Amino acid sequence: MTFINLSILILFSLPFSGIPSEYISTAQTSNSPSFKIHKFLTAYDFNDADIPFNASHFDLIDTSLGKANQIQKIKSLNPSFRAIFYKDALTHREGATESWYVRDAQTGSRLINKDWGWYLMDIGNQAYRNSLASSIKNSLANNPVFDGVFLDDVWGAATLGEFYREGTKELAVLPPHIIKYLHDNMKLLIIQIKMAIGRKLLIINTGAFNTDYLALSDGQMYEAFCHANWQPYGEYYPEWRKMLHRMIIASASGKIYLVQSGVTKDATESQTIKTARYCYSMFLLGANSNSFFYFSKNYRGVTYFPEWDVDIGSPIEDYHARAGTPLYEREYSKGLVVINPSSESVQINFGTKYKTLDGAVTDTIRMEDHEGEILLKISED
Repeated sequence: MTFINLSILILFSLPFSGIPSEYISTAQTSNSPSFKIHKFLTAYDFNDADIPFNASHFDLIDTSLGKANQIQKIKSLNPSFRAIFYKDALTHREGATESWYVRDAQTGSRLINKDWGWYLMDIGNQAYRNSLASSIKNSLANNPVFDGVFLDDVWGAATLGEFYREGTKELAVLPPHIIKYLHDNMKLLIIQIKMAIGRKLLIINTGAFNTDYLALSDGQMYEAFCHANWQPYGEYYPEWRKMLHRMIIASASGKIYLVQSGVTKDATESQTIKTARYCYSMFLLGANSNSFFYFSKNYRGVTYFPEWDVDIGSPIEDYHARAGTPLYEREYSKGLVVINPSSESVQINFGTKYKTLDGAVTDTIRMEDHEGEILLKISED
């Protein structure tokens, strides 16, 4: 039997209280000449030809262990580049025994995820947790070019209707103890993995408000920031400010926060460009030194947009609503970021001239619904 040091368990179990919204200002503003807007890359299939671009345009990558050689080449060009490899919290089967599988409460059948086809494993089984933690530890030891692990499917709760009984299309019935104890068992799994890998990064893919999970790890990906790649164009989350504040609070606390946005593959080029700019502009409303952005329709290849290279300097204020409008904005030392999260078109006069990303100089712009703008200040010279 494996024992966990009680003092460590208590420390890791302390709730992550976060920062009240009224104190966000001191956490998110950074008027520092060294401030950098970070981008990361989720890519499980990229080519050697992409290596120079990745090294010069991104700061971190989430990829597979099989990309170790390419990661080494990227790091030779950019020593500060970081890489994490993919592992799933619920699907580890190396050395599996029958006791590791979650089974249907009525038939005893194994459970298959109805969307992705993987078997659901029991994270409440200590042997399973031991094996997964050891596997990650050994992978990092054998591939030291990686800075840590990206742990997918760190669920906050077991979801009814997600699984079929093996070999059928019949919805499975999850055992009551799996549902009841999944959250606590997931915390035990996170603790065990983090203890196994030490100073290496543990970045989890979990919900925006699973703060007790985040407190036990080094950071998280939030996969549905602003607009997710499983959402059709034009479908937006109404509570976007809660998601933005969670990013601000988490990254201000020192945690790495990977903001993942996207749109479905059937979106047109113009729809994709508009959605990507809106999501990036929303990210800039709260970006700080621990937050990273990426937008992609899928997790293959490399996606990039020209506005990601625009130098807007360092943030010099917190984001806020623009009086008399539905707009929100944040001033940077070299520019202004504005979003229109409403469903209406808005024309606004800034009282001073800016240069748009299209090169036009103007003091007035019209913003359509769910649109973001990055405006550059004009030098007095």
